[in-house]
Amino acid sequence: MTYSFESEIDHEDDQPSEEETTPNSKPRQEHREVILPDPIPATVVDAIHSATPGRIQTLLLEIVNTIPAAQSLAEQRLLLPLSEPTNGSAPSSIKRKAYETCKNCKVEFSVVENHKGACEKEANDASDMWADHDEDCHGTIEDLADDPDFEDGFVWSCCDQAVRTKGCIVSKHEPKQDDATKKARQILQPVSRNIQTASGFRGPGGRQLL
Repeated sequence: MTYSFESEIDHEDDQPSEEETTPNSKPRQEHREVILPDPIPATVVDAIHSATPGRIQTLLLEIVNTIPAAQSLAEQRLLLPLSEPTNGSAPSSIKRKAYETCKNCKVEFSVVENHKGACEKEANDASDMWADHDEDCHGTIEDLADDPDFEDGFVWSCCDQAVRTKGCIVSKHEPKQDDATKKARQILQPVSRNIQTASGFRGPGGRQLL
């Protein structure tokens, strides 16, 4: 008679591990080798076009706060006198933003070109509502702009949203107020170059990095 048996060690090897038998156990991470493509030559213009808006803002703040000529150029492009000079008086030394974002339509606008009726309805040519429209029979599309039965055929010119939405106020653009604009503007005074202060690093001309 022939007997066969397995050792306890063999039985232990056949048993699933505790990790494999746990229903909620997470799979092990798999590490893979990734072959990266060769670097592509690029210019600073390429880097600017591909950078995020936040990175561009950070870089621009650093430039205007460390290079006086850059700050002067940015002020010429982005700021205007707070009030227009009258009777030959000198322009105000206090500035305001030259461009704002409308709180109603979220569109950037020039404060000197802001006028009533900036947001108006315009026909949505892509709407199926006008596919069979015959102006000789149904009237001109523009005359139906205030007809509630034709709301789906019109969009707001400012934001391209359907007229049935709130849309934009038909008036002048209203600047969007944020926490920064609600606070009093801080006038930076020249101090010693490249000094370390409690409020942070100050670059050339004493302009604080915000």
